Amino acid sequence: FQDTLEITVYTTQPKFSQTVNIAKDGTVRLNRLPEPVSVVCKTEQELQNEITALYKKHVFRDPFVNVRAVEQRSQ
Repeated sequence: FQDTLEITVYTTQPKFSQTVNIAKDGTVRLNRLPEPVSVVCKTEQELQNEITALYKKHVFRDPFVNVRAVEQRSQ
């Protein structure tokens, strides 16, 4: 893998962004989430939806998440 994703979360609080590398097992660890998120075979939109649901469940009341691939090294 070795791809890099930029995850931006918008809430009623100031936004926060994190740039994360995809682990060899196809997951990413995101701030404030208890479990890693699997990113294998998912589009940016699918990841946005999943990460939004996880942040809504664990952290924020009404988050909006944007996911963007910033570097792609896998094939």
